Amino acid sequence: MILRLLFSLFLILPLYGADDSWYNKVKVSIEADIYKPVLLGNIHNIVSKATFKDDLAYNDAKASKFVISLDLDYAYVPKIDISYFNLRSEKSVLLTKSTKIANGLFSSSVISTISYQAYNIVLYQDFKLKGKRARVFGIPFYTGDFEFDVGLNTQVFQWNYNIRSLSNTTQTPSWIHVNAFLPLPYIGAKYFWYNYRASAKASALAFGKAKSSVYEASVDYRLVNGLYISAGYLYEEFKTVEQSDTVNFITSGYKFGFKYTF
Repeated sequence: MILRLLFSLFLILPLYGADDSWYNKVKVSIEADIYKPVLLGNIHNIVSKATFKDDLAYNDAKASKFVISLDLDYAYVPKIDISYFNLRSEKSVLLTKSTKIANGLFSSSVISTISYQAYNIVLYQDFKLKGKRARVFGIPFYTGDFEFDVGLNTQVFQWNYNIRSLSNTTQTPSWIHVNAFLPLPYIGAKYFWYNYRASAKASALAFGKAKSSVYEASVDYRLVNGLYISAGYLYEEFKTVEQSDTVNFITSGYKFGFKYTF
């Protein structure tokens, strides 16, 4: 899906040079981030509780995030952010207690894999507040511009956890697969000051047996026209019930990358 969108965007970008055309009203930006989160949360049931960090050894992981943003300069047309998040991690550990996951009871040495892919499609309206010129101790100073965003975040994700015993090769592996579709309310705030941009975003919803939260903050610095380097913090959490197991999965950590606006 992301590759198709990128291909379509690269096809229309050369057309930006023409005047008085509809594509002059479309601003496109891309973002690519490297994310190094700590994996928190747990899998629990009536028999046992296993934490991802302490019991299953997921004390670190590597992930990537890609974002395409479309700013459509038309009245009453919302802005669009489409992001893709990808994480995969494998760990082996010597369990210190008997642990039940799905239909299997594990002890001793095990190896497990987490695969997590998420799409977030955000539609939002922005409300801008222009800054002012002021003087601080007699020195001219610009207060910066503000933007407040309100909208809807449609989240689609697939989370797979697989575990098998290394000490008992005849034991059947166990797995938990979570597929979810959640519409989340979205709010955001941005601050612009010369070559710096700061932003904060939040989406959260609890519905039935599912709960999801996404919180993100970042600071960007413009190196040259259109190109920014970025550093920030990202927190994602979901909680759901899959048959006899309750899965509470959390990623929390810093991200680094770049943004480019065409």
